[in-house]
Amino acid sequence: MKFAAQVGMSQASVSRALKQLAAEGFIYPDGRNWRLRPDFVFNGNGVAQGQAVQSIPGGTPDPYTGGRADLKIVDGPDQSGESEGGQV
Repeated sequence: MKFAAQVGMSQASVSRALKQLAAEGFIYPDGRNWRLRPDFVFNGNGVAQGQAVQSIPGGTPDPYTGGRADLKIVDGPDQSGESEGGQV
């Protein structure tokens, strides 16, 4: 596995970590690849984000359920380019 060599980890460790991330719903398989949930990193308009989130396969665990205290939602800028805290 090329990625394991690039990050200096064993293939078994990387495989185990990917499976853990998938079990928690942070990533999901897409053929032979893994995809990061688009709602974690998406920086676009609401329609495009909605379409990206709808592309998450059914049955993928939802990391937002269960009132997890270890996840924090951070507000991004609104359409004017300003965030809650002021200028971006």
